[in-house]
Amino acid sequence: MPVYSADLHVHTSFSDGSFSPRDLVKRAKSLSLDTIAVTDHDDIDGVQPALIAGEKLGLRVIPGVELSSHHGGIEVHVIGLFVDVLDARFLELLQRLQRLRVDRIRLIADRLKSQGVDVTADDILEVAGPGAPSRAHVAKVLVKKCIAKDVQEAFRLYVGDFAPSYVPKNFLSMAEGIEAIRRCGGVTVFAHPGLTRHDELLPIFAQMGGQALEAYYPSYSRQQTRRFLGLARELGLLPSGGSDCHGQNRPELLLGKVRLPERIVADLERLARPCRAL
Repeated sequence: MPVYSADLHVHTSFSDGSFSPRDLVKRAKSLSLDTIAVTDHDDIDGVQPALIAGEKLGLRVIPGVELSSHHGGIEVHVIGLFVDVLDARFLELLQRLQRLRVDRIRLIADRLKSQGVDVTADDILEVAGPGAPSRAHVAKVLVKKCIAKDVQEAFRLYVGDFAPSYVPKNFLSMAEGIEAIRRCGGVTVFAHPGLTRHDELLPIFAQMGGQALEAYYPSYSRQQTRRFLGLARELGLLPSGGSDCHGQNRPELLLGKVRLPERIVADLERLARPCRAL
């Protein structure tokens, strides 16, 4: 009998992934996945086309999002699973985040210009298309114009966290991100704590109403996974996980590399209800 498997952290071309929602669903089906969660950055426009493709191909698509937030100057990504993509208040928040993302791209372009780099905001926004513009799109333009040899070099020399043209994303506090997701019935997940590397934030996340921890991630060692599972238990958080697939943009994060059993998805789904107390 086939084994059920789910990948609860994937990206489409509506943020910084290379696959369209339809292509992502087709690939997931070909890899024998049963469920995926579409979790684009500050954007849910890829959810509906993925749902339609999933219904045709017999693959479950969970509506999700990955909100860029911060706490104490540290960037924290909060995943929302089972979010209500028709919630007016949530949609208004996402529209505001998109405007702030465009403003950030303009600031990055200004800083690149001061470095003597011939890249405009329009160049970057054209590459981003309808999705959420990000540093990944800046890196693509830098590579396309032969200013950087590859995406890694583009980040290292120009837009990485410690590079001259870096502009932080201080759009939303972690508390605001948690509240926004829970208000629209979603389940909040602290994304890739092994990359964030600020475990001191995990108890704060739980106290603020956070509900789950991404304990399964492609780059984690077995020891890291065990540690995050232990932290989740200690803090009363459910485990979650996913590949963080970005398609060809980040080939080291392969779709389906993380496969969760049905019980983990079921446990998370049981929390997916509007929290009237918020």
